[in-house]
Amino acid sequence: MAAQNSKLWHLEQINLFKNLSDEELEKLDHLTAMKTADKNQFIYFPKEPSKILFFLKRGRIKIGSYSEDGKEIIKAILYPGEVFGEMGIVGEESRKDFAVAMDPDTRM
Repeated sequence: MAAQNSKLWHLEQINLFKNLSDEELEKLDHLTAMKTADKNQFIYFPKEPSKILFFLKRGRIKIGSYSEDGKEIIKAILYPGEVFGEMGIVGEESRKDFAVAMDPDTRM
C-alpha cells in the first residue's frame, strides 16, 4: 500500500481500480497526474478538447454551462470519489460544459 495522500494511494482508493494488481496500479500511477485547483479555478471550459478524464479526490466540482443570455446553468455538484470529464470516452471531441473547483485545495 502506498503512503497516504500520494497519487498512488488515491488511485488505490477508487473502486474502479480495486481489482487491479500492484503492477497494474504502478502503470496507472505513471500514466496519471495529480492536479490541484483553488476555489473558483476552472478545470476546463466549453469547446476545449475532451481528452482528459478526472477522478475527484478532495473538494467539490461544479459542472455547468451558460444559457444564450449568459446565465449560469448548474448541471451537477460533484464530491470526492466521482468521475468527470468522461464524455471523451464516448466520442465527444470537445467539451460542452465547464468544470470549476468550489473549494480551496481541490484535488483530482
